Amino acid sequence: MNKQIRGFLRDSLGFKDDDVDKLSPHMIRLLTKMSDIMSYRVIAEVIESAHCPRNLKVGDKYVLIGADLDLKESTAPFCIYLMPPIARVRLIITERIVEGLDPNGLLFNTIECEDPGLDYGGLGHVRMRVNCERTA
Repeated sequence: MNKQIRGFLRDSLGFKDDDVDKLSPHMIRLLTKMSDIMSYRVIAEVIESAHCPRNLKVGDKYVLIGADLDLKESTAPFCIYLMPPIARVRLIITERIVEGLDPNGLLFNTIECEDPGLDYGGLGHVRMRVNCERTA
């Protein structure tokens, strides 16, 4: 593992040398691809919304850079019920980038909020489509 990654782990995450030595080969591979991962914005855009308590509308979006929600680019109000499905797709996108695959090549790029909707005992329901854009 290169010095820059070791330095990041030490300075940003408080890793000691013996902590770094515990990293799996998969995590080392992920860390070596961080610049590739960070070169994409992940955009989750509302494509359907019904009775949403957070008032999300078609066209609202969440934009992520890495694991961070870009508050300047995001237009949707924060909703805790959309974060888990977005996080799961974000992990799949990360895996695709690490493997050298097109992050927009997902077979299933549509997600739904955790609220089941009025017909199934909830209040509202939102569907989003997730895509990536290269930033650099």
